[in-house]
Amino acid sequence: MTDNSLDNPLASALGIVLSEDQAESDNEKKRAVAASLTPEAKQNVDGDFARETLYEMIQKSNEGIEELLTIAKQTSSARHFEVLAQLINGNATMAEKLVKINNDRLIIANNAINLERNKTGQSPGKTGASPTIGTAVFVGTTDQLLSMIRESQEKQVIEVESKPVDEE
Repeated sequence: MTDNSLDNPLASALGIVLSEDQAESDNEKKRAVAASLTPEAKQNVDGDFARETLYEMIQKSNEGIEELLTIAKQTSSARHFEVLAQLINGNATMAEKLVKINNDRLIIANNAINLERNKTGQSPGKTGASPTIGTAVFVGTTDQLLSMIRESQEKQVIEVESKPVDEE
């Protein structure tokens, strides 16, 4: 029997020791699943894993901040407060990374949607629904609009008197 804490975290958490055959079988299953995934699915799996890992790290960091804050208050040690500040800074950095991962995933999803729309002939900005017009300035065809513009221009002939410029 072997220690499978790195290979199988579930078995390690439950205190189960797997035989080498069971551990090898689990590893083969993982490799088979990974090989069968498309690149998009692998990207989604990686994104989910990164997001979950960061989320768990942020939660643990929050717990550590609370505990360290209690210790720092009790001891009034400058070093404890310095370590607390570093932990808070690290936690903020992890939160920024989590937001960046979510934004990157949204951008990738939107790019995939736009790519699909380009393949089907839709414009990238269209969602299929008609736009809502609040106030219509003109309702009619383009020809009607052009004829109205021409008529209004013909009516607006401005006569200008020309005066000779006095030479000095």
